[in-house]
Amino acid sequence: MSEPLTPLLDIIENTLGNPSPAGGDDCIILHHGTSKQFADDIRGKGIDVNSFRDNTPPGSPLGNCDFGPGFYTTTDRASAESWAKRRYGDDSAVLSFKIPKDDIRNKPILVKGFRKHDKAWEDFVSDARQGKYSRKAHVGKSDKRLQDEFDVVEGLMYKNVLQPDVKMNSFGQQTAWISSGGVQFLQKYLV
Repeated sequence: MSEPLTPLLDIIENTLGNPSPAGGDDCIILHHGTSKQFADDIRGKGIDVNSFRDNTPPGSPLGNCDFGPGFYTTTDRASAESWAKRRYGDDSAVLSFKIPKDDIRNKPILVKGFRKHDKAWEDFVSDARQGKYSRKAHVGKSDKRLQDEFDVVEGLMYKNVLQPDVKMNSFGQQTAWISSGGVQFLQKYLV
């Protein structure tokens, strides 16, 4: 059975069934690829929402994240390791978060999930990559502060980001923790 694209939403909506493919029957495990320095900072001080890279500059698809500014995790440890290794080389590290399913069900986490590669996912990722979602106060009518509507956005990753003129391809799974409340919830489960 493959990993679910929207593990948190699936748990909240009780669509996974048993056993859970991501972390056992009672927990889900998410991974975050980073550097050893940032991993130590997160362990010592927690996840700092103010350090999220904000989408800049508007219109540039290369400098932004698929779901806007956030703390990105994945159910696939190998994917987190690969991303960290590409970005940080020998200084790479992976943090893991083990979250009980009941805590996800019992916490009012607002999740926007994309269960498949469709026009809604493409439009959302395209808007995010063009800088339309920001952590800052509204700067223009087209800018949206996603953290005012959701704690988490999850779904597929955009595969060919370095080829913006090519048809969008997708792969893997990612979960972006975008609100302060969502990050505080996640932080408690660092292992």
